[in-house]
Amino acid sequence: MIMTVCIALAGTLLSLGLFYQSWKVQSLGFLWGGVGAFLVSVCLWSVSQGWEFGVVYGLCIPGVLVWPFILQNQVLLRGPNQMPTPRPVDFSRQRVLSHLGHYGVSLVLLMITSVLLSLTVSLRLPFTIQGQLATCIILIPLVWGGLLYHYFAVKSKPKAVALNLVVIAVCALCLLFLPAF
Repeated sequence: MIMTVCIALAGTLLSLGLFYQSWKVQSLGFLWGGVGAFLVSVCLWSVSQGWEFGVVYGLCIPGVLVWPFILQNQVLLRGPNQMPTPRPVDFSRQRVLSHLGHYGVSLVLLMITSVLLSLTVSLRLPFTIQGQLATCIILIPLVWGGLLYHYFAVKSKPKAVALNLVVIAVCALCLLFLPAF
């Protein structure tokens, strides 16, 4: 077990070094070597510590160990020559209602859409109840983030809202009338 931990730590350090080198020389070979070393080190962490702790160690240790590389390459930039002036605060009725509408869509409508879409997808997977629940828990924030990005990126907000309402209706019909796996 100690040997596997040491090899996993060495793989983590190797992956960080390869990622750093790929950034310095802009080489795709170092990048893919770093990805490979990272995947091997996560697998080794999982073997040595069990999959629960191994995945946590495999994902968190590189995030902690990357800070010396960041601090080594830190550059202090001087301030801008011209400071932009802030926009004046606008409490007009149209602006407030617009922001309240975006708030309602992004927090209520898109949350409902992401939950129903994640449930529809996860209940159709051939997993146990626990696996379906875990898949749904992982999918909800990813789908919600994607929907938020789409909503704020499109020019026509009513079309985006209509699309979300259609997705809600289709997901609700699938959940009501199609049996789970």
